[in-house]
Amino acid sequence: MELIRSERDTFRLTIRGHALIDEGLDSLLADAFVDKKIPGFLKGPTFKRKLELGLALGLIPPSLKEPIDRLSALRDKMAHGRISEVSRTQALEVFASVTAVVPSLEEIRESDDSMEPRYFLSLAIFVIWSALANAEQAARERREAIDAALSRAELSPIAVAILQQQLDDARAGKAAEG
Repeated sequence: MELIRSERDTFRLTIRGHALIDEGLDSLLADAFVDKKIPGFLKGPTFKRKLELGLALGLIPPSLKEPIDRLSALRDKMAHGRISEVSRTQALEVFASVTAVVPSLEEIRESDDSMEPRYFLSLAIFVIWSALANAEQAARERREAIDAALSRAELSPIAVAILQQQLDDARAGKAAEG
């Protein structure tokens, strides 16, 4: 995160920020699986598919989709040479999308017309990254709760009675055959 805070070049900031979010998605998805082992058929999905999977599994709050999509669109424009610098307007569009996640940030957007685009962009990246880190912690806790429940799983009295009846029936069937 230090690289994001100290980066002055908006091209590098956008690319590095997006890579940080991509790593966050990988980590978040890994926490959703047993022993952090992502099934082979899910390895190597595109950024967009990882985002869609995280949303579909309920790991990522839906309010993060727009900010992540806006940052991705900006990153794609830069990575493919369509733009080389982030304008104030473009940075504010990404930043405005994170105010849905953290409404109090609206005050910052309106406070100073002289703030550089990198300031708004780095704040937006930080908000997205922080939200993903919180989601990762929640996914880890959910996984641990599931693991704990499975480790102490016991059969209910009804299940024991049903199994006992099935065993008795099976024994009675063998006795009748023999």
